[in-house]
Amino acid sequence: MIVTLELKPDLDSRLRELAMASGISLQAYLVKLIESALSSRRNEAAVELLAKWAEEDATRSPEELDKRRGEWESLKKAMNEGHSSDRVLFP
Repeated sequence: MIVTLELKPDLDSRLRELAMASGISLQAYLVKLIESALSSRRNEAAVELLAKWAEEDATRSPEELDKRRGEWESLKKAMNEGHSSDRVLFP
């Protein structure tokens, strides 16, 4: 894909300086900037989803917390018993 940009002279010179300082061409530098911006946005979506799950699972109920601790202990025990070495995975 070919994209043509009209940049202000100061922005153009700053981008060229940064590309040169990075030791890469202006085109490669711009591609890295775009990839970084897109990757950052993807990470934001994942962080938002994890925050939503944490909010959905939040509780102060002692009964629920005890239930969850019991489930976690059962899971650890099953994983420690169900693998091929004698090493304890979850102490």
